[in-house]
Amino acid sequence: QERLEFLQQFKLEDLTVTLGREQNNKFDCNAIQIVVHIKPIRRRTVIGYVPAKLARELSKVLDMGIQVKATLMQIIAGAHSLT
Repeated sequence: QERLEFLQQFKLEDLTVTLGREQNNKFDCNAIQIVVHIKPIRRRTVIGYVPAKLARELSKVLDMGIQVKATLMQIIAGAHSLT
């Protein structure tokens, strides 16, 4: 939540998203990180993971070298909401 709250200070056009495979994840070999790149400060932060059910299929695509484009639509931060 802290990371999401931090990101809210930036304009959406200043943020880009990439998906990064994490094959050595000890909990899920199909894990895919959601990484937000913050252009104005030249930093990046992991905000979470693609849900396991989707990651199971999407990881196969990424592992074949096919580029997948992700788009950040909205940042919602709060005690009980995360999207």
